[in-house]
Amino acid sequence: MKRKLLSCLLSLVLVTSLLTVSASAVNDSSLSSTTSSTSIPENVAEIIAGYFIQDMLSMPDITWSEETSIVNSQTMYAPDGEISAYSFELQTNGSDNGYVVVSAYPDIENGILEFSDESTPVYESFNLDANDVIIYTGNLNYFKSAKDSNLVTAIDGTTLLKKDVSEPLEASRNTSSAQTQADYPISDPIVWANEHYGGPYVATEWKNPFENNCKFRYTSLYYGYTNHCAPVAITNLIEIVGYYRGYTPVTSKSGSTGSGIFNPVVQLGLKNEYYKNAEFKDNGGTLNSSVSTYIKESFSLFNINVSVNTQSSITYRLVKNAINSYKPICIILHDHSYYGNHAVTGYAYTYLQNQSSKTYLGFVKIADGRVSNGRYLPTSYLVHDTMHIVTVGSLG
Repeated sequence: MKRKLLSCLLSLVLVTSLLTVSASAVNDSSLSSTTSSTSIPENVAEIIAGYFIQDMLSMPDITWSEETSIVNSQTMYAPDGEISAYSFELQTNGSDNGYVVVSAYPDIENGILEFSDESTPVYESFNLDANDVIIYTGNLNYFKSAKDSNLVTAIDGTTLLKKDVSEPLEASRNTSSAQTQADYPISDPIVWANEHYGGPYVATEWKNPFENNCKFRYTSLYYGYTNHCAPVAITNLIEIVGYYRGYTPVTSKSGSTGSGIFNPVVQLGLKNEYYKNAEFKDNGGTLNSSVSTYIKESFSLFNINVSVNTQSSITYRLVKNAINSYKPICIILHDHSYYGNHAVTGYAYTYLQNQSSKTYLGFVKIADGRVSNGRYLPTSYLVHDTMHIVTVGSLG
């Protein structure tokens, strides 16, 4: 099965924690001084490729397996010498099994530029000398060029000046940020998928056990606090568990706005310095490093014993497994194009199939802390974000 995509529908949008962190409700001191990067490092791109391969294992007819691994990498360049992409060559049980091309640009919307589970990389048809580099400009445009040369050679042997080479990948950088901002929020994943990727899409699997138990608390309900999305997300988590289990110590205290849950949660955060009621520039918000502990101790306020499994990257499979096990999740978004650095509560999932191309899109349904109804995030866009999976032990 050969799939070389110009814009992979299951690609991993780089919601870049690599870029400068903007004012937000979730604060990570390790990120706050990060400067803007012109390219994604190869080791990060390799992680992205690995997660993509894992997510693709559920695709029909895919020849990759749990034994598929990256055996070689090739750095590719834009005509100006900037790194444009990385190609990761794959093997399964010692046999060649395709490749994955990952964008090196952190501001590109679709991080997976091209892949195949049976073909060898296009550039292998070049007869490369030791002084040659591979020029890759997107849309299957491959060239070779000697270092410091003004000329490039195409696959068909045509020679061009570097300045005359078409650069569709570079052009997409100029529009991806504005387009991604306009893509959110997502209220209906099928409408969104049809509009942005061409349909028709239909839902092939889903699970939504907590919809009737989620109270969708949002930040503007609670006056006097700044950058308090994490306490709100934890409030939503506690209410989901309390109402789903019919647990009176939660349901009797919640109230019409959830203040009976939020107030002790936010005070716990302030007391233990998990949360600081201040602007981001003054280290306000909730530290990423404290979120797991903050969740556990907040549940303890209501005599609920939980464990928290933290995942440093998010895939559809992880979301599906958590919800299928009736475990709600707290998602920490890092420099998201719409939400910024923000905490949300995940409680359901759905999986869509394109009836024409047979490609798939996975979504997690969230209480986003901004409105009183559920919204959606494409899971393939969350590779750089963090997920805290809550497992309930005992109540009371």
